[in-house]
Amino acid sequence: MEDRIQQAIKYLQENPGASLAKAVREFAVPRGRLRYRAEGRPPRKGIRAANTRLTVAEEAAVCRYIDRLDHINLAVRAEFITDAANAILRERSRDPEAHVGCRWTTRFIKRHHYSKRLQKTLNSNRAASEDLNTVKEYFEKLQQVIHEQGIVANDIWNMDETGFRIGVGKNQLIITKRKRAHYFSLPENSESATAVEAISTAGEACPAFLILSGQMVMSQFVL
Repeated sequence: MEDRIQQAIKYLQENPGASLAKAVREFAVPRGRLRYRAEGRPPRKGIRAANTRLTVAEEAAVCRYIDRLDHINLAVRAEFITDAANAILRERSRDPEAHVGCRWTTRFIKRHHYSKRLQKTLNSNRAASEDLNTVKEYFEKLQQVIHEQGIVANDIWNMDETGFRIGVGKNQLIITKRKRAHYFSLPENSESATAVEAISTAGEACPAFLILSGQMVMSQFVL
């Protein structure tokens, strides 16, 4: 639409005798919008609203706060952003009751190109040993073994286990600009049931099954 409006304005400039109505018909643009652009009014898109709660510098400070926490792998939830904005607003206005609106955080996330991603649980030992170089080296060696040994796709299987931990909250949404999955560490201090599944590189899958906690019983008491 804006491209056609700019073309219409150029047409009016090059043809002083042409009427606004003719340019509207020629380029199929709204009459009012073309008149505003011809008068020098810029499009509303990209213009900062006049009633924003925080200034440009204050919003930049909130962005630095989010990026710093995300950089050191700490989960940034939406309520963290709301609390940071409220703290800045109350400090500036000296009003202990000042706060942003209920939709402010959602608009802030969209305005600054952040995204909400599901944070998944990860065992603390696995989190500490995560090394991208080691993972890359492993798969390079695996590919070499597959090629040398002539292993076919039907003989390559992957097994995965997922624990349903008792007493631990569900996965949660966090605010980040990362494109990869995000995990947070979890100590080994809860009882869990485990789901196991396996699939081959050829697409064949085994039915998933659950492993539940068992109990040792003395053999003399078993009938």
